[in-house]
Amino acid sequence: MVAQFRALQPFGLIRPGQTVGSLDLLDASKLLSANEVEGVLVAAPGYLVAPSTEAVAWTTRFEKRFGWIPTYTAAYAYDMGTTLLLAAAEVNASSASNWQAEFLSALRRSSFEGITGRIAFNEDQSLKTALVLSTFRDGVARPM
Repeated sequence: MVAQFRALQPFGLIRPGQTVGSLDLLDASKLLSANEVEGVLVAAPGYLVAPSTEAVAWTTRFEKRFGWIPTYTAAYAYDMGTTLLLAAAEVNASSASNWQAEFLSALRRSSFEGITGRIAFNEDQSLKTALVLSTFRDGVARPM
């Protein structure tokens, strides 16, 4: 994505308010200058553009422990790990005759406030995600 932005920029093909970036731009923007992404639109996870107190605290703990600022994918991975642990806690594998089905059922019922926001699943078993249409201003994705 960085190479694409830098290749298209000189031709005026990256225009404020007229260019839409993918989620990958959230990571790539750290390698691009603020001018290179200024005005670009992106649908960003809500917790990134308006983080909760817990999300800020988690990011601080993560950075202190691992020495780098976590990507949005690291935050989702953390929430998915938490989802698995909570579902496993609901199922007693040693006494359940069909513990796999009970585990899947517990996963589907998941509903808790994670780092990335409310963790719950749709009827089709996809993760409900809260994306916020945002614009890069001064190198940072900000809600519109």
